[in-house]
Amino acid sequence: HSNLKLYGNWDMTVPPEIPTTGSLQTELRNDDSTQIDVVSIPEMCLNLLASSEGIINSADATVALAVKKCIPEISQAIDIISTRLKKGGRVLYIGAGTSGRSFLFVFSNPHFIEDEESQAWCTRCLRNLTNISGPSLMAGGDTAIRRSVEGAEDSTTQPIDDLSAIVPPVNALDTLIGIAASGRTPYVLAGLTFAMQKGIFTVGVSCVEPSQMRGKTDCLIECVVGPEIVTGSTRMKAGTATKMILNMISTGVMIRLGKTHGNLMVDVKTSNHKLIDRARRIFRTLRPQTSHSDSEIDTLISSCGGSVKLAAIVERLRCSVEDARAKLEAADGILWKAWSKIDDLRSPHSPELVLAIDAGGTTCTAIIADKDGIQARAEAGP
Repeated sequence: HSNLKLYGNWDMTVPPEIPTTGSLQTELRNDDSTQIDVVSIPEMCLNLLASSEGIINSADATVALAVKKCIPEISQAIDIISTRLKKGGRVLYIGAGTSGRSFLFVFSNPHFIEDEESQAWCTRCLRNLTNISGPSLMAGGDTAIRRSVEGAEDSTTQPIDDLSAIVPPVNALDTLIGIAASGRTPYVLAGLTFAMQKGIFTVGVSCVEPSQMRGKTDCLIECVVGPEIVTGSTRMKAGTATKMILNMISTGVMIRLGKTHGNLMVDVKTSNHKLIDRARRIFRTLRPQTSHSDSEIDTLISSCGGSVKLAAIVERLRCSVEDARAKLEAADGILWKAWSKIDDLRSPHSPELVLAIDAGGTTCTAIIADKDGIQARAEAGP
């Protein structure tokens, strides 16, 4: 085959529609950094150049604005992925090089992993097989996480083999997020095409427009950040934008699944001393009137299988762990819904509350209470 080259064991078949990279926005030269190799280090990073900011810092400041333009597509992805996960689907990622490494920070975070066995497996293999995140595919395999695997990203057959090897097999409830800053990486495009043929919901993340991902994804996020400070080095602005987008998607999905209560990470897993302390503080924030000591809170959370959500329900409703779990399941894992029948403050209904204020002396105290006791207290004074 005229387009076939072999690098090690990798099939280098490049689809004829893949263009050269010279015209891509991520490959253009940035006029603001043509003298970056002769300026001082402070000037390079922070001080004055053509603007009031430094070269690298000024460029990085534009990334958030580029991501902001993609909010509609990011929101669509969060909404659809959340719905599919509730039905038992998984989220899978596929990428190569810097784009592939960017998802490692997302799916290797243990805070939302449901069980210790999956958490340990995730730590060993950088994969998470819970119902929140599925296997994630890197061109060149795990070796490519630490060093470059030449030619891996140009294979159009390997991603099909990788997706076909996933256990349990991929299905129509799953989601595949393909990441390619250039929008034309053969490994990623072939994986997305294969996934669409299987009825999998596909999301593409690219930093060029128009990208070769068009027509190969159900939801396409094209975040144009412009030329890099070091020409073609997409680990810079493109890498930052990609991580921001993936953070937004994963965090948004977790919020929609009830993994937070307000901005509290109520499904935090107490796997180390820092997280044990965080779990205590979250519990005290949820139940400010509690008289439990730290050790008693630890014991309660432990009796609830390490779940702060269950512990809070048990303490508030004075019920058993089994009853609390049943209420939480009936509320789709959403804490405020599990509390709503007893006039919780976050219920869409209007609870009967009493506001008491003591402004005597030098200190002012305000207390909010309902029929179950004090719900909030605040003090101010010299």
